[in-house]
Amino acid sequence: MRRTRFVGMFVVLMLLMMVVPADGFGQGPQKPEMTRLIVKMAKGLTLDQAHAVVTSHGGTPKGSIPKLDLQIVEVPVYAADAIAKSLKGDAAVLRVEQSLTRKWQGTPSDNSYANQWALPKIAWDQVYGTVSPQFLTNVAILDTGVDASHPDLIGSIGASTS
Repeated sequence: MRRTRFVGMFVVLMLLMMVVPADGFGQGPQKPEMTRLIVKMAKGLTLDQAHAVVTSHGGTPKGSIPKLDLQIVEVPVYAADAIAKSLKGDAAVLRVEQSLTRKWQGTPSDNSYANQWALPKIAWDQVYGTVSPQFLTNVAILDTGVDASHPDLIGSIGASTS
């Protein structure tokens, strides 16, 4: 009789071990992985109104840049696309984009960089390659020592006088 009771308890214990995961006791639900969105709001909204718009679509406000009408919003990764689409459909939202970290990927490839004392002073090496202009910009350089035959400048210097 004792042996039967022991075997029965052992079988029940083994079944419980198969049904309940070992880490399932005493833990609440896992917090989902989060990501951030940058939301450009329409002009004229108060901070409270902007927060209300964001929360109504499932986002959690984490910061703002009032002068630019931007809200930094945290959302679960699994719902980021749906929340972004929902926000884009709101008249109070002008634009939504994922907040991405930009990383430095290169250094200036100028052979004369070591001789250019001014570039390190303006932290050129820290920002080089982080901006890719989408249009051409005319820059006026007032310098008597420009070498227009330098390979980087050929075809880029316009003839004019100051």
